[in-house]
Amino acid sequence: MKSISQTFVLLLLFIVPNLFAQENHKENWVKVKSSIDYKLYIDINSINMNNGNDIYVWTLGYHDPPLIIESIDREIYKSKTHYLINKELKKYSIIEVIYFDKANNVLKDFNYQRDTSVEEYRYNYPITLDSDLDLIYEECLKLLWKE
Repeated sequence: MKSISQTFVLLLLFIVPNLFAQENHKENWVKVKSSIDYKLYIDINSINMNNGNDIYVWTLGYHDPPLIIESIDREIYKSKTHYLINKELKKYSIIEVIYFDKANNVLKDFNYQRDTSVEEYRYNYPITLDSDLDLIYEECLKLLWKE
């Protein structure tokens, strides 16, 4: 009986703090781009600076008409993307992409996170002028400077 109660207490010690940690992050989406067929937002509460030059941010895209991707058998109406952006290099990587259907059900979750300290492999793409990533990058910098 004693071991059951000890196990229960240990479970509570590990589970309860995780539940509160998940509740603390409330998404706060700010529009970055809007066109007839695509709307792009960033979650300003997800913006996280790491190592001085790395910015982590989640974005949300609404697609109308919906996206069609060969590896997903249904139409994609919404996508969430987690980016890693390096301020100094002006390069980025995609960490994760989650695709949703019209009813907000997850269709597919692609996780590209890898543990590497080699800078050449951490940031896969350059940020090109006037691209969606450039808009995201500029908005992140603007919000970080306000803090």
